[in-house]
Amino acid sequence: GDPYSMGDYGGGEPNPPPFDDITSLETLEDFIHHTADDTEIGGGVLGIFEIPEFPDEENAEQMEGIQESAAYQAAEAYFEAARNMHERGYRFGFSTTPELVEHFKVKGWKIFVYLPPFYVAKEHGEKPRKRFPGATSLQSRSLETFIEANSIPLVGRITPDNENIFRFSEKPVFTLFSEVSKDENTKLLAEKLRKIAIKYKDEALFALVDKNQAMVLKAFKLWDVEEEKVEDKDFQAMFCRDSQAKKAWKAKSSLFQDFEAFVEAVMKGSLDDEIIEEVELPGSDTDDYYEDTGEEKFDDGVESVDENSLQELLDSSNKHVLVEFYAPWCGHCQQFAPEYAKIAEQLNGESVVVVKMNGDENVVPPQFTVEGFPTLYFVPKDRKLKPVSYEGKLSRAAIIDFVKNHDHNHIGENIKEL
Repeated sequence: GDPYSMGDYGGGEPNPPPFDDITSLETLEDFIHHTADDTEIGGGVLGIFEIPEFPDEENAEQMEGIQESAAYQAAEAYFEAARNMHERGYRFGFSTTPELVEHFKVKGWKIFVYLPPFYVAKEHGEKPRKRFPGATSLQSRSLETFIEANSIPLVGRITPDNENIFRFSEKPVFTLFSEVSKDENTKLLAEKLRKIAIKYKDEALFALVDKNQAMVLKAFKLWDVEEEKVEDKDFQAMFCRDSQAKKAWKAKSSLFQDFEAFVEAVMKGSLDDEIIEEVELPGSDTDDYYEDTGEEKFDDGVESVDENSLQELLDSSNKHVLVEFYAPWCGHCQQFAPEYAKIAEQLNGESVVVVKMNGDENVVPPQFTVEGFPTLYFVPKDRKLKPVSYEGKLSRAAIIDFVKNHDHNHIGENIKEL
């Protein structure tokens, strides 16, 4: 078997990094094109490692030999990079399959970064994939830097899954809101934008956004366009968001031929008010839950804890505890925040305390295993050292059912109706 397949990750951790298990050239094609996703974003990072099957665990000498190999140690660094990057929307594939090892002529290990095929512009010199240049040892930080520098095409697309890649970029991000799909019109629109982007390819990022994906607009802090305008089939708008300056600008014109002047003005810092309108970065409902500092702007009904106050709560409370571990930069956490507030409103009471912890800034107590965000645990009041991990959908009904199913003290009788 594949020693690093999803079910057999050798580290003994209950929640391995979220890899696509690439077992053949056919599954590699599915991974690159992300065929399960009709937005056709695709692309991702592929690690291929020449690691033999694990021997019998009792054969310690053979096992030690594998673990000391360059390929095995490179795989460990690859896992670390994936843990650090997957919540921002980066996709990772992993393979030790002989078919791929042979096809890519792997001696030890190779890592490739694939661009989303739909957005590769070969006529502008873009290559569908780039190989990480390391050949001997692998450091996770150098790999992360390489992935960040090579994962975004000249013109990409922002979706709910990858918006954090763009949102926390150190470069200004120009976003064109329009009708975006997989059709020929989108290809033509991307090519028009590339003619602008090519002049600033090392200085800024450019991306299309489907104007109908309101959650992307909210999460990207750029949603201030009247709904009736968005519903107009021909509507287009261009924004620039500068994460470093914490500012955003909107092109006053909605005509594509005026967008190049907008980009040029922003990049030169000549903010001509006939071309540019500075817009606030308004806190959407989800942004209010998670500020960059991890502090909440308002009382949302969910108590925030740190490592000390969570441990005190577990030590002293005679109630069950439901805890969410989140990160301020996590798009899924931001989208889930309003739902979790409603869960807290329903469950908080005589039997249950609902809390949340910024897992990016606090030390998670040892009885919890947090490999990604958001992670939820239910802690029964009579088994505080044996919390139960929630593995289901991030929906209020499913989570409340989960709580009821682990209720040995009739919590269900105290759940409020909303």
